[in-house]
Formats: sequence, C-alpha cells, structure tokens
Amino acid sequence: MAGMVSGVGSQGARPALRWSVAMSGFVLRRFVDLIGTGVRTDKGFKEIHLNSVAKNVSEFCGQEVTGQQVYNHLRKWRSREEEEAVSDVAAAVRESIHAEAAPGIYNAVINYPGFSREALMYALNHMMEHKATSPVFLDMTPDDRDLWLKTFLAKHYHN
Repeated sequence: MAGMVSGVGSQGARPALRWSVAMSGFVLRRFVDLIGTGVRTDKGFKEIHLNSVAKNVSEFCGQEVTGQQVYNHLRKWRSREEEEAVSDVAAAVRESIHAEAAPGIYNAVINYPGFSREALMYALNHMMEHKATSPVFLDMTPDDRDLWLKTFLAKHYHN
C-alpha cells in the first residue's frame, strides 16, 4: 500500500483530499459570499473563483487545495442535494398514496360477514397498500367480493 501511494505521488497525482465538516462549511460560506458580491452562477463558477476559494481553504486548514478539488467537492454537494430532493419527492408521493383511500372501503371490508375481524383487517391493509384494488372491490357484486376475499385470504393469510 505504501508503494502504491509513493507511485501515485511520483506520477504527479495528488492523494485524495479528506474534506472535514469545517472545510466544507468554509467552502460553502465562501461561495455564498461570492454570490453575495454579484458573481453570476447560472453557468457555474469560473476557474478564477474556484482557485480563489481553494487558496482561502488552503490558508484556513493548512493543506494544499486546488481549484479542481473545490470543483469536485461542489459537484458532490450538488449531487447530494439532488438525491435529497428526489428522496423528498418520493416520500411525498408515498405519503399521498397512503393518505387517500377509496371512500367506504373500511366499512365494506370490516363489516363483511363470514370472516374473522383479523382476516378482514389483513385484507383491508392490502387494499390500503394497493390502492387500485379498493375501487374494484367496491364495484364487485357481493358474490364476487366473497370470492375475492376467500381467494385472497387463502393465498396470503396464514392464520
């Protein structure tokens, strides 16, 4: 491993920079300051700005930091923000799916005769997780509902 590091160093490549929380915060504050001075960011930051922030970070932490390393760190932050935004959208979609239930589905299932309350709760839970099933169940004739419940519970409910 030590030979690998010295081999990389002799080729002119830099070892990976470990970004501390303090360094990340420092970089982000410097870019906020730059934006506050009127620097346009619609096409990203120019190399001069990246190098300026890199110099500030180097002075701040005592490690040599390049503009390219600052650029890569910003890309990582942007990627994290995009992942978080996608995650937030996915969570909102999941919440909206679980929030809406077909009107009347609870009473239609729970008050259905001939099955234990526990088995009916199991079927209701399935319908709440698979929203498309609920309106179809409500539209079924009593004989079809009976057949659906018997088939579903025989296949999935093991009590």
